[in-house]
Amino acid sequence: MSLKQPPKPKNKRDANRYRNKRPACEILNQELVIDHKNKIEKWCVVGRNNGGSHRFEQIYGGRLRKKILDFVLDELKQHPEIMVLGPGEGHDTALLKLELEKYGIKPEIDALNLYKGTLDKELIKKRIIRNDLSADKVFEQINQHDDSKLVKRLLENYHLVIAPKSVGVFNKSRAFSLYQVALMLKPNGRAYVELTFDFRKDLNFFKNGPNKSKMLLEVEKQRTIALRMIDSFLKNHKLNRKFEISVLKDTIIEHDICYDFFIEIKRIT
Repeated sequence: MSLKQPPKPKNKRDANRYRNKRPACEILNQELVIDHKNKIEKWCVVGRNNGGSHRFEQIYGGRLRKKILDFVLDELKQHPEIMVLGPGEGHDTALLKLELEKYGIKPEIDALNLYKGTLDKELIKKRIIRNDLSADKVFEQINQHDDSKLVKRLLENYHLVIAPKSVGVFNKSRAFSLYQVALMLKPNGRAYVELTFDFRKDLNFFKNGPNKSKMLLEVEKQRTIALRMIDSFLKNHKLNRKFEISVLKDTIIEHDICYDFFIEIKRIT
């Protein structure tokens, strides 16, 4: 199974959508995972494996569960508005909502996928997910000029943004993804963005095999660039905000082909 290329454009409007979709199709198709043991094709980005339960355990079971609960219960102390970037069909996001409700937390969750129609419609009908804001557009191409209504809905609108294996993995610029996510946070908001460094693709860091030290040096560069971009945005708009970006080293996992881990973004003011 692979992601189908969109039909060739018939007019200018379709041509713009075609340009937005095609690179993402090529990237996501490279991430198709074949489970030879079960003879099942499963697309790790969409999260269809085990109806989302396996993906839920990967994301929230160990690495993020305590961090999210501590943030909401001990620091935020209110029912959060949450954005999940790249939830696929959204089954793991539904399980996250059930997990939070066990602790008396009543979150309002929005979703933003690459394509409209990816999210399970039943989750919207049953109000498990509040809004599907997917725009048939790559995250890093969303901008104020072309997408003013969407940007207005995203900007400074969420207490918590979660981006597991999505914008921090498939965008061309890791720093730009961190910058965009930071701007979505309300005061005292928090974001968790998963990054991946592939041993096969990031050859500058892994010529002699896995090297965590080199990877962390590169992440520090990306973190610094993202903070500079945020500062530039704030100065241009004469805004008084403060952000912190840090690597959650306790979330680093070394796989056969990559490292993956989460970046934490805090909006202080």
